[in-house]
Amino acid sequence: MKKNIFAFILGIAFTIPVFSHYQWVISDYKNINGKMGVKFYISCGHIFPESELLLKREMIIGVDMLASGVKKPVQISVSGKTWYGETEWNGNSGYIIVYRLKKKISKFPYFWGRTIIPPEKYTGAVFEPVTGEGLEIIPEDLFNKKQSDNLQIRILLDGKLVRSKLVVVPEGKKPIYLNPEPDNSIVLKLKYKGLYLLNTYYKGKGTSLTFQISSK
Repeated sequence: MKKNIFAFILGIAFTIPVFSHYQWVISDYKNINGKMGVKFYISCGHIFPESELLLKREMIIGVDMLASGVKKPVQISVSGKTWYGETEWNGNSGYIIVYRLKKKISKFPYFWGRTIIPPEKYTGAVFEPVTGEGLEIIPEDLFNKKQSDNLQIRILLDGKLVRSKLVVVPEGKKPIYLNPEPDNSIVLKLKYKGLYLLNTYYKGKGTSLTFQISSK
């Protein structure tokens, strides 16, 4: 009995720090040197999308824009309680901004924060935001979705499907907790328009994903 109680306490001790706050990246369009571009913000806090805590710079070991199999490193700077960066963007396809976090005693990432940037005009082309790197949340056919639609989601670790619970935080709303289906997929009802933050943790690794849903 004592062993069970001790294990329960340990479980709480290791779970609470992980879920005590969220980490995310969101993006916005911007004119950069006369060209279409993206400005993004790496943030941390308890109430999405308000940034309350500044991540330590030594924790962030890489920030990239990914598109069509091409990885482009992006520099970041600090402003208040957030990190930000800018990069040019041609607007013709979907992109991903990803940053990685590591712990002080490790060289390897334990957390991946990603945001999906939709094309300026959606042509119907399939966009598969799978990088095969670390833990990632994969929404199916995202650019075809709008408010009130169902969004099917997979969670991958190094490109392989895993079974994990999902925490969803619509902008300005309370968290939604979702369990996987028997086939390990997760179905999210897009009740609201605006920004969505998705989080999951699996075997000591974590990831977040942000995207925007319109009412059209």
